Amino acid sequence: MPGASPSQTIGPFFAEGMKWAVELSADCPFTDGVQVAGRVLDADGNGVSDALLEIWQPHARINLRAGAAPLRGFQRVATDADGRYAFWMPRPIGGQLHADVTIFARGLLRGLFTRVYLHGAGATAAFDIPNTVPSERRDSIKALAVSSGMYHWDVRLSGEHETVFFDL
Repeated sequence: MPGASPSQTIGPFFAEGMKWAVELSADCPFTDGVQVAGRVLDADGNGVSDALLEIWQPHARINLRAGAAPLRGFQRVATDADGRYAFWMPRPIGGQLHADVTIFARGLLRGLFTRVYLHGAGATAAFDIPNTVPSERRDSIKALAVSSGMYHWDVRLSGEHETVFFDL
């Protein structure tokens, strides 16, 4: 009997293998939603072309627009060749909203768990982020408003300014 075989060194390729399950709609499903867009980046700042993001927001089903397919609080999106992605969230009106995000990419044998926080108009300046996240790392899980309907959030898998990931 041959010896133990080495671990897989590349892959798994989540974006390729999960194309059938990726949300492809460019239309906002919410009556008043915003788009969160950005890039998944590696340690060198290069885009990760085959990452898959799962966005969990069970509170999101309350304000779907008429005719929209029910999200049931879940979306799945893939990155493009430059590591770009985009997904939808309800607009955080007068407060803060967050979504739980799981990231899968080549070289990761299991998903990474994080959150993205949106800050609404009229909300206080402080974000209600768990105290376990060091203050100097909190910006890594805050999406920045770039217009009234768009937020920007980059996910850095490692290196300088790595996104905060939770050990679940």
